[in-house]
Amino acid sequence: MEEFKIFMILVPPARLNRNLRKLLLVYLYYQNDDLPEDFNDYLKDLYHLMDFLDKLAIASKELHPNDT
Repeated sequence: MEEFKIFMILVPPARLNRNLRKLLLVYLYYQNDDLPEDFNDYLKDLYHLMDFLDKLAIASKELHPNDT
């Protein structure tokens, strides 16, 4: 779990979450007619990851007080 602690210090969860959402939206914008058949599985996994990152951002406010 040391790697996770280092990751938490280097990468603010709120910023990571925000950037992942932006990447998803850009991808959807350009690929909306050509999505993989199992794309719903991707969305479900990303939803749970982003929910986890939201909770992690709240829990790590003291590590990254300026990241919203």
